[in-house]
Amino acid sequence: NGRLAANVERVTLRFNFVEEDLGESELVLRSRGDGVFSGQGSNVLRVGAWKVDLQIRRQGRDDALASLEVRARDQNIVATAPGTVTPAGGLVATEGGFILGVELALFGLVLGLGAQRLGGKRRRYRVLGVQLAAVLILGGGSYLATTSYATAIYPKTLTNPFPPTQASLQKGGEIYTNNCVSCHGLSGRGDGPLARTLTPRPADLRVHVSQHADGQLYTWIANGVPGTAMPPFKDRLSDEERWHVLNYLKSLTRPQS
Repeated sequence: NGRLAANVERVTLRFNFVEEDLGESELVLRSRGDGVFSGQGSNVLRVGAWKVDLQIRRQGRDDALASLEVRARDQNIVATAPGTVTPAGGLVATEGGFILGVELALFGLVLGLGAQRLGGKRRRYRVLGVQLAAVLILGGGSYLATTSYATAIYPKTLTNPFPPTQASLQKGGEIYTNNCVSCHGLSGRGDGPLARTLTPRPADLRVHVSQHADGQLYTWIANGVPGTAMPPFKDRLSDEERWHVLNYLKSLTRPQS
């Protein structure tokens, strides 16, 4: 019926890289009112094909579920549905992946193919469900779009000069507790006491750390992550302290013996 859904409690996107097992990451969208949900996060880590699962939780009703495939390219991200290729939104590729921005308008009942006027141009979209369809409306009509950002370029040869000894891990753990727990949480899940107040939510370090080179992680610790609440620590932590905390972050991704 084209009316925005009013009974939606929660919208969640789950990202899985199709070409390799990188683990699943999650992006919970925030309600902007009137059935519109939006969110931003560093969920698309590599160029290639991604499977995105959409879960819409509704009051007093079963969850609405849908999936689509997203292909991230050097400068674009393209979302596809069966028989449909949606125009790409802008995407800035960096050494560390992509910052993803998503906005959904949720409709109570949409059938078949439809058209929505976005940014002055008509774009066709494929609905993701019958009882409750989700139309992603950023990027001039694409399912997924991004917020461009720049990050400092790091030397690819930059590696951690400190081995992950017990002493290094202890120092890194102390630094992490004093500077990082409030946002990233004790185990690095991104569930610290301040996490819910931040947009985008802090990354799950257990998943993300293993996907990036030492030099990129070191650069993020030093300079912060543009487009997020992650601040620079270059004036707070010495060069050596940054390397120790990096060793500790890597230990969060390893199975406990």
